[in-house]
Parts: sequence; C-alpha cells; structure tokens
Amino acid sequence: MKSTEDGKNRVVTLLDEAGKMISLLADTVRTLNAALPAGVHSNGDTDVMSSGGQTLIADEEVRIDFAKRYFMDKYGLTSREIEVFQLFAKGLTGRQVAAALNITDRTAACHWINIRTKLGSRSTAELIALAVKHGLVQVHD
Repeated sequence: MKSTEDGKNRVVTLLDEAGKMISLLADTVRTLNAALPAGVHSNGDTDVMSSGGQTLIADEEVRIDFAKRYFMDKYGLTSREIEVFQLFAKGLTGRQVAAALNITDRTAACHWINIRTKLGSRSTAELIALAVKHGLVQVHD
C-alpha cells in the first residue's frame, strides 16, 4: 500500500515541477517577445507578428492556447469562464452562451459577472477589446 502512495506522491511532485517549468518557459517567452522589435519573428514552428502591442500568431489553435493561459495566469479565470468570455466576445447573447454551453441563463450571467470582476469591472467594449488584443478571439472582415 505504501508503494502506491509513494508513487502517487511522486506523480503529484512531477506534475507540480512540470507546471513550474511551463510557467517559467511562458515567462521567458513573454520576456523575449517584449524585447523584440515590432515585426515578424519565429516562435519555434509558429510564425508570430507583433503589431501595435498586439501579438498575432499564425496558428489559430496555438494563439488561442496562449490567450487562454494569459487570462488564467494574469486574471485567474477558470476554463469555464474563458469559454464564456470567448462566446460573449464573439458577440453572443447571454441566452446564446447558455445554450452553447448547456448551462442556464443565470449561470452564464454569473460567469460574466465573475469575469468582469476579475478583469477589473471594465465595460463590455473594453473586455471585448482585451480579448481581441490578446488573441482570445479574432476579428474577421
């Protein structure tokens, strides 16, 4: 029984260490990106372009993952709050968000209130601009 507990503890320790390494790597990438001049540069296999303080990542899935991590780390949003934030930022109504996520209208509204609180109670327009700026949603012509 003890060896099973030791194994579980070791896995938890390794996961904690991996999380710290990922966080350190993300900080390093942010520091490097901040030091680079505006323009196009490469981030491994992903092409990145900085324009007007906004980081544009060519691979949409990678861009969204970076954005999700940014909002989780900086503002403490949960995964569900990020889903709600994305849908509101794309222009869906509370009722549409609720239907898309199979939650009640009231739950969607509560998530939106929590998002606004965590992000500093900004206006809806400011929140959408923040989502676009950090790549959580993309504006299409």
